[in-house]
Amino acid sequence: MLKTYRLRDRQLIETNGGTRGANLILMSNPTTQEREHVCAQLNLEPITFDYANSAEEVSRFHRLYSDRMPDAYLLVVYDFIATRKTIEDQLSPAIMIFNQHQLLVCTADWSSAREVISHHLDESDQPLQLVNHLVNYWQDHLMDGLRAYKPEIDRLDQAANATIENQELRELTDLTRQLVFFEHTMDDQSSALMAFTNSLQANRLDSTEVQTMQTKQRRLNKMIHICRDLLESISGLFLGMMDNNLNHLMKFLDSAGLIIAIGALVTGLMGMNVGGIPWKNDVYGFWIIFAVIILALLVAIHYLKNKDYSK
Repeated sequence: MLKTYRLRDRQLIETNGGTRGANLILMSNPTTQEREHVCAQLNLEPITFDYANSAEEVSRFHRLYSDRMPDAYLLVVYDFIATRKTIEDQLSPAIMIFNQHQLLVCTADWSSAREVISHHLDESDQPLQLVNHLVNYWQDHLMDGLRAYKPEIDRLDQAANATIENQELRELTDLTRQLVFFEHTMDDQSSALMAFTNSLQANRLDSTEVQTMQTKQRRLNKMIHICRDLLESISGLFLGMMDNNLNHLMKFLDSAGLIIAIGALVTGLMGMNVGGIPWKNDVYGFWIIFAVIILALLVAIHYLKNKDYSK
């Protein structure tokens, strides 16, 4: 989808005259033809939008060299779309190209981007100011997405203290996978926003706005690291419980094997086909041997039950 607008009297006026006469260009999940059209109209590199719909896009900020959009800059950050199912789709790239007079935004949720721009037009219609508002809006989305993981982490933490069922282990693995995507995305975005806030372009922003953007990104980084550390501790607890249960099982099996071996040893000795076996011809011989086995087993059980395995 490709829509073009003119910013006039701090209002959005949709146009049909192509990208050259537009102050604002909104793209959403662009087709190959739309990408090629925009790149040709604005003299942009053909690869600019190749990963516009992919979580593998890289956050970055740098200057563009285009004779049709002079003194332009590229800033790529991320939005979080909670209504999507997989983390690869939820983390959606937001590509912005801007100079003093034009702004191009390529994002999956174009309608929300348009609402943000319309809402802040009363304050300023400068592309750089609109970029700042969009970045803050998307940072809030990312923080909301991270906060939604916290109850799930708490639930897994409680489950780890009570059970090691396969369902909880699968959920732990899936949540870890999502946070891995999130963490790497935020690492890239931190570098891109650092470059942006340290650039000459950001000097035209109010220092409070720059500080707000930096603070939100630091909170995102802190939140993602806290979530990852919590998951690692829960994973360690799961592994510790599994090892402990395995140790108890092995101790039980070893003890049971030893007790059975005692009875097998006595019956084996008494069943040897040689002369001189005690109580061989005694009418109570079987019961005497049986009593000896039971006594030996009781002694062994008492010993194993009271043995301190920690020494």
